[in-house]
Amino acid sequence: EIPMKKIPQEEIDKLINTKNKNLREINMSGANLGYADLSGANLDYADLSWANLYEADLSLANLWGANLSGANLWGANLSGACYDKYTIWPNGFDPNAAGAKAINIPDLLISE
Repeated sequence: EIPMKKIPQEEIDKLINTKNKNLREINMSGANLGYADLSGANLDYADLSWANLYEADLSLANLWGANLSGANLWGANLSGACYDKYTIWPNGFDPNAAGAKAINIPDLLISE
């Protein structure tokens, strides 16, 4: 496994302000993302450990395999956000109560 390179806060700010919001596999550990608009963002396998996501909008975001351990999710909007069994949440955090939906890859496959 290749470790993700941590990118500076200025670069993160630029990425979250793009229309595409493709933040897949980006190391944002410890970043200040309070009040950020991450609605619909692709955060697959992103490292958001210990990030400040206070009041951030993560609605409809893709959080498959994302690491949110230790993150501040106080007041964050997670309605419609998707996660899987590999997503790591802060201790004691209930993603379903926050509006996120567990969707695992095999659940998306149509069996005949």
